Amino acid sequence: MGTLLHRGGANRSEGTRLGITPQYCQPWIRQIENMPLAVPPPVASAFSPLVRALLGYSIHKPFIGYVDGRDPRRLLTPR
Repeated sequence: MGTLLHRGGANRSEGTRLGITPQYCQPWIRQIENMPLAVPPPVASAFSPLVRALLGYSIHKPFIGYVDGRDPRRLLTPR
């Protein structure tokens, strides 16, 4: 229902910390067209950073839109 609030706290250790967050969204709650699949990374890498973000090659901090736990911009080939 979107009423749960949770915070894991800062990582104060010397290393990285793995977090697993199983989440579920209704399958019908999604965009009409999956733009990152419709515009593959080799094509999207030629666009401006704004256009890439609009296509889905970005995240909304801290983690909304990630791919395998990381920013999807890493999938773009260098310009």
